[in-house]
Order: sequence, then C-alpha cells, then structure tokens
Amino acid sequence: MKSLLALFLVFDFLTSGTHVMIEVWGKPNSLKNGKNLGNITWNSCMMACHGSEDCIMAHLRSQNCYLFNEVTMSTVNRTKPENMAIVAFKSNVTNEKCFDVEPTTIWGYIFHYKNTSENPKWIYYTISLARNQWNHMYMYNYSCPEGTWAVFRSDSSIACYVVTIKIVFPIFFLNFQQFYSTNGAGDFNYTYSKTGCEKQTGSPPLAGLHYPEDMSYMDNLVEAVKSVSGIDSFYSRIDGIRTTACQKTPTTEECMSVKGFKFIGQPVKNFDHYNWVTNSSSREKSGYDCLVLVADKKKPLRVDVKSCTKNSPLTVQLVFCSKPAFT
Repeated sequence: MKSLLALFLVFDFLTSGTHVMIEVWGKPNSLKNGKNLGNITWNSCMMACHGSEDCIMAHLRSQNCYLFNEVTMSTVNRTKPENMAIVAFKSNVTNEKCFDVEPTTIWGYIFHYKNTSENPKWIYYTISLARNQWNHMYMYNYSCPEGTWAVFRSDSSIACYVVTIKIVFPIFFLNFQQFYSTNGAGDFNYTYSKTGCEKQTGSPPLAGLHYPEDMSYMDNLVEAVKSVSGIDSFYSRIDGIRTTACQKTPTTEECMSVKGFKFIGQPVKNFDHYNWVTNSSSREKSGYDCLVLVADKKKPLRVDVKSCTKNSPLTVQLVFCSKPAFT
C-alpha cells in the first residue's frame, strides 16, 4: 500500500459512472450491522463491495470480510500500519490515479434499485476525516415518491405509476401497493379521472403508452383485477383526448396520428405501442374521443377511442396515472 493510501481497482459500475475502492489504515468501531461474507481474501472482499449496488465500505477482520452500506457503516478510527487494520471506501473521485497525500474527504453516489421494497434511488454520501476518525453523511434522491410504483423502461428511463381502481371487491386481495382505491360518486369519466390523477402522490397526469413496458405493466394489473373481481371486460382510462378540429375529420392522416390527440402528460411520440381494436380514427358516436384500454375477456389488452363522459358499453374500472421519475 502506498504510504497510508492506495488505489485498488477502477471499474465501470452500472449507470453511476466510474467507481474506485480506496484503501486506508482504519478500524470500524462496530461490526454489528455489517454483512459478513466469511473467510475470503482482501482483494475479493473489496471486489465484492465494488460490485455491490449499496456497499460503500469493506473491512477485513480476523480473515472475515465485512461489507457496510450507508446505514450500517459506523465511525472508523484511523490506525497505523503496524496495526494492520484496513478499510476500503467506495468513491467516484480519483481520476484513475492514486492520491499523493491522504485525502480528508471522499465522496460518492450509487444507484440502488435491486432487492428492495423501496422505489429506486440515488444515494449520495460523503466520508470525512477529522480528529483521526472517519465519519460519513448521506442523503437520498428517490426516483418516485412514496405511494407510487416505479416501472423500468427499455431505454433505462423510469416511470412513476399510481393506479386508481373502482371498488368492486376487497382491495387487499390484489396485494399491489401501487393501487389507490376510491369510493367516490364519480363514474371515472375523462374529467373525473384526470382530476383524480392530479390529486394523487406527486400529481402524476394520466398515463400514456410510451414504451412496451408501459403496456406490459398495465396488462399485468388488468389481469390481476380480472382474476379477483369476477369482471372480465372493462375499460381503463389512459391519456389522450381527440382534438376539437379532428372530431370533424378523424380519418385524415394527421388526425389518426398523435397530432390528432391532446396529451396532458408526457407527450406521446407515436402510436407504435398502441394495439388498436380497429384504429385511431374510430368514432362510433359524438363524444367518443377519449383513449381507453379495453379488457375483453381473454382477448389481448387493446386500445380504443370511447366516450369521454359515459360508461358505454363497458364500465371504467381502472385509471392509470404516471410521470417520469425524478420529476
């Protein structure tokens, strides 16, 4: 080890950029809450911390490897080389070079999204040396507010969902924490649904189908409702209402495109992920201008343009609301 400090390894780590493990002479004041990986080499111990999505410190004691996250890490007493007590901190800052002098501050950030009941989050932390003791501070930046549900998309973006369901059966049977039930007198028309979304945690607007994962998520919840409610055919409200101009000419090329509809949430770029019952020009009657998902017995979940004010011919049982993460 170079002087008191040496650079161990540099790797690309998930989406959070380059991380390194920085070795210093030190001894944690407590091992109580550390994760004990057993008898492994020091290099393997540091690699285990580096490869973990939430570890920020590794320590070897009596040939046992201990890993600590931002919650379980205790204070660390600075020691001398003859004590042979070593810790390694995970950091984002070294420019792939060893420090010439011992730093007094080490900082980092990691994205935590696996094996957790919480929504994905960024963990920002600072480890500082003062009076021969290393202390740390940390803060979180959650992708989605508490009470919403994070859905990962194919481009690594995340959507935060809230779903409102009309009570027709005991809600606890679904075991989905992202459900918000309602006993209101509203019939889930477009205006009622839009306002209902805005009142939920984080004020997400009605949800659009931007990625295949959006449709997959909605389909899974629709199937869950069907399986426990005894209702196998119903509508779900999503974002999209036909423009006033296109109500007169719904079959023109422009009116059949996304330009023919107004979206109050994240703008829909195209209809690539919309599996239509017929097509986007459908307008059976006056007022049939709002996009809905159609659950029809065992048929695949599809999109249609139905009444904005009435339950016809099926009832609306679900309302999907979403917004981009970290907003």
